Amino acid sequence: MKGFTRNITVNRPGANLVYNNKALKYTGNTSKTRYYWRSASGGTGTRSVVTISTPPIKGVTQALYIKRAGNSCDMSQDKIPVTKGKAYCFSCWIRCTTAESGTAGLSIFDQKNSQTLAYLMTTVTSQWTRLYVTATMTSSLVGVYVKSNTDKQGCQFCGMKFELGDHPTPFKYNATYP
Repeated sequence: MKGFTRNITVNRPGANLVYNNKALKYTGNTSKTRYYWRSASGGTGTRSVVTISTPPIKGVTQALYIKRAGNSCDMSQDKIPVTKGKAYCFSCWIRCTTAESGTAGLSIFDQKNSQTLAYLMTTVTSQWTRLYVTATMTSSLVGVYVKSNTDKQGCQFCGMKFELGDHPTPFKYNATYP
């Protein structure tokens, strides 16, 4: 597992705050809508929900699929309420859809102060890899992002989990908001 950690103050796991992991919902390029994944950049490319036949964890059947065409391409889930001053961790499983490697990653964004709190871009292969970022919240509302910088093939993202604490815990489907 690869990760980036910044300003950690607590080490307690929390409930999964990412919504609709079991039946992923994608709203396209709409305004920031809570509970749904949306197109988060002006980058061109493909964004969709796909069925996966070889999941990295039991029970996962869908993934977000992103393939850029030119500049970077990402998706986000917005308006997630958090406790200011607490550390949270965002994790997910990522893979490229061909045997070639590509660049993909994830981030946590403070939506009230318009600043990135944690960001990780790394090389991924066709093997599922769980990545995570951790940051201390600077406001009470954040968004989580998955991103592909890969032209030759797309990347799949599944098992997204955003939780209280400084490291990822086993994936759960539930979504509980404070």
